[in-house]
Amino acid sequence: MEGKFLLTVAAALLLFISNSMAGELKAFSVKAVPPEYLHAIGASLNEELECCDSRFPSATTNKRKNTKPAYRLETLFSSQQGSWMFQSFVNNGLFKVASSYQPSHPKALMVTKGFADLEWLHRTVNDSSIITKEGDKYRLSYPLIIGKNATLLINDKLELNSASGTALINLGTLILDKAVVVGSVAAGKQSKGSFRPFITSWNGSETYIYHAELSDLGYDAHLSHGLSIIKHVGLAGVSGESAWVEVVNSRFNRMEAGLTVNGAKGIISKNHIDGSRQYGINVNNSSLKIEQNIIKNTALNSGIHLQNPYRTIIKKNKIERSKKAGISVAGRVGVLKVVGNQLLTNHGSGMLIEATDTSDNGYIQVLGNILAHNEQSGIQTNCVHICQIDKNIFIANQQYAISFLNSHQFSDHSLLITENSFTQSPNELVQVSGLQHLIFGNNKLTLNPGSHSVFSGELQPIQSKILRNILSNNGIVEIQVQHKDVKGK
Repeated sequence: MEGKFLLTVAAALLLFISNSMAGELKAFSVKAVPPEYLHAIGASLNEELECCDSRFPSATTNKRKNTKPAYRLETLFSSQQGSWMFQSFVNNGLFKVASSYQPSHPKALMVTKGFADLEWLHRTVNDSSIITKEGDKYRLSYPLIIGKNATLLINDKLELNSASGTALINLGTLILDKAVVVGSVAAGKQSKGSFRPFITSWNGSETYIYHAELSDLGYDAHLSHGLSIIKHVGLAGVSGESAWVEVVNSRFNRMEAGLTVNGAKGIISKNHIDGSRQYGINVNNSSLKIEQNIIKNTALNSGIHLQNPYRTIIKKNKIERSKKAGISVAGRVGVLKVVGNQLLTNHGSGMLIEATDTSDNGYIQVLGNILAHNEQSGIQTNCVHICQIDKNIFIANQQYAISFLNSHQFSDHSLLITENSFTQSPNELVQVSGLQHLIFGNNKLTLNPGSHSVFSGELQPIQSKILRNILSNNGIVEIQVQHKDVKGK
């Protein structure tokens, strides 16, 4: 294998030793660096994120287990402080659908305190227009609010009535343990904006979903995409604490979005998310551990989308056949680690990073992933501080293995491309524009027959110098470029 690599590099040197492109470089330098230099940079990025140890055992065994539950019927006035949790849903269709089902001004069933389950609710409420039981399945037809001093355990089959404006609104603690929760199918053909039941947990709440199955929830309306963990700021009397969420060993089928998390902390692990419409997992400004999930067939967007990730780990997930990228990242980035994932056959890039800023000491690590057969690039990225792309395998991505396109405003960055394996790429392996600082080396470069080009863009004119240094200096070089616009690929 090493001999094949040396022959490939030698062929590239022969082809490009006298090659130059139209364009002009202001200045550049290429120099060999010792392995210790690279190891020191890697060590500085290897902090362990302290995010996200499970709280689930204490939630199920200790939290209000022996506290007597209570409930009331809550009239829903969207502008009244007591109904603030519904204020955000005024224009999304819930009130309209609930009003068509209930004979008077719509009400919600509210668990105000204590530890309740569906059996207790069914027996105590004793009203078939609100909750019924058919065999081993419960059917809920009113919106249900879990108060901030209450816990609701669902460990049964529960159908949420689409025709009556049903939703679960959590201010306290919601536990789905071995539960099956489905939205009923309304009579007649549903358009994409038709109401479907949903679950929303607000600030300060806790949501635990273990060994559960959720299907046919959510629709294309504000905060109503299926299972949503949301931080609502600026409301009097509302907890400012982040919500906590744990979703583990569960299945999500045909959701508007499998899971939406905004301003929360928690764990999303070992789930199977199939056929979501908007996103598999959509995260904004949260600190999460997202690991060992399978996400397939996302219809409109990315399998996982991260907006303003703070301290987030995405590890050992398999994401395939997304309409856009497997993983997309946007906004201000803190510490983001993408490790050991399989990003396969997505219609966009395997991973798309469009960062706008980074926090102090922030960085992005893309380590040990397989990015294969994606219809655009393996990774398309910009870099606003430190980006490490290390030990990944790139196979047959249809544009480039790595496409680095940086804005001139992000001049203070370091890009590391090391110990990756590149194979079956139809174009050049690495496209570069807007580069200032690159460490490149110890990569396995397998080029297609008849193609000996590693770089496209502004590094192509100095490719022979880069490859010569790689060949003669233990495989690691440091490239610093200050440039004017370069014409080329």
